[in-house]
Amino acid sequence: MKTIMFSPRNTGFIFNRFHTFTEHLLNHFKLFTQLKDLSHHFKPANLIYFDQNSYSKNELFKLYKSEHIDFISTIDTYITHHLDNHQKNLPDGLLDSSFLEMIARFHLVKEMLATRQVDYLFICTTEIYLIDLAREMNVKTIFLEHAPNFFPFTVFDDTKRHHLPFTAKFPDMILSENQLSTRHWHYQCNRLNQTHTKILETGLPLDNMVKLQHPFDSDRQSFTISIFNTWLDKSRPENLIENELNLILLFENLFRCLSDLLPIKPFRVLLKNHPKLDENAYQTHRFYHQLAKKYGIDDFEICNDLDATIHQTDLAITLGKSSLLTDLLYSKKPSIIYSLLSDSVISYFDDINNIFPIVSSANELHALIKKYLVSNEYDTHQKKLSDIQNQFQLNKRTLEEKCHQIIKYLT
Repeated sequence: MKTIMFSPRNTGFIFNRFHTFTEHLLNHFKLFTQLKDLSHHFKPANLIYFDQNSYSKNELFKLYKSEHIDFISTIDTYITHHLDNHQKNLPDGLLDSSFLEMIARFHLVKEMLATRQVDYLFICTTEIYLIDLAREMNVKTIFLEHAPNFFPFTVFDDTKRHHLPFTAKFPDMILSENQLSTRHWHYQCNRLNQTHTKILETGLPLDNMVKLQHPFDSDRQSFTISIFNTWLDKSRPENLIENELNLILLFENLFRCLSDLLPIKPFRVLLKNHPKLDENAYQTHRFYHQLAKKYGIDDFEICNDLDATIHQTDLAITLGKSSLLTDLLYSKKPSIIYSLLSDSVISYFDDINNIFPIVSSANELHALIKKYLVSNEYDTHQKKLSDIQNQFQLNKRTLEEKCHQIIKYLT
């Protein structure tokens, strides 16, 4: 029986996005994991546990130096690449802890692979630093995203690559959700000359994805704009220089924009936080309610249930390229990407950019939302969503069918 392993990032999704998939896998594979409580949730017969020894900060620094990597120059390279000179006074502790977490994940996987033969390692796109390590130990790597991807993900350029303990390359296999994402991955593989990578259009075996378009609630009178919040993951190398101050400023501009639009046509505002943010709901919820009060948005609500929020949504605003964009596409909900980054990367394909318009300023956002309120932009956008669903035959597989397809290929 072959052995599989989830990367540190993907291990964190076992209990929500990958729960059903993990149940199916354990009928055909052994699962090697550092988690200790999986036997309470899955059949224990094929679970293999790793006795994890955590690294102290000092030990991580020693490991980092032993690989001949200059930590300070790496941080300076990121700052120089991303920030103007007058913005360089960022807290070193944030950058240190961010990079240390990536190193800790690298060495955890290195220790685990050294103790047991693993056949397949499921990684996410932010863990390309594990690919070389896996290949050294004859382990095949597979991109398993927690949401379908329509946009290019960051691959380190040459100005930073020589500072890092890995090279930027693609895994042996990529699991693709549908024809749209397959087209995207083929283009990106060819562009970066990653011709060895196989694209498997099995569908992504994700729990909690929207299956069908919800029927319109005819009793609901008011137009509803839903904001789907994001979470800045400091452990992602490409987000090392991001901080919460950017998000606070963005929300100030967003609520001011919505307030200015209320006299044109009444609407209500829903906010669905990222689950990671709701871990500190007692801190974050007060901030959003204060903003709504400050800008006179009386019909405002923070929602906990994702499906219910999508069901009630007429127009969605996502803060960046949210993992929910596919759910919104499947539900035929017109969506605007209000980007945290002014140089936000667009899709390689115009039809994707047409259904997910990206704005990076409050003025652009104001002008676009106004079109949805006073013209036929809403109907036009919904037609685009229907056309692309029909053209690419989206969301035709069940979760069980997706799991079966992946397991059939891997066995």
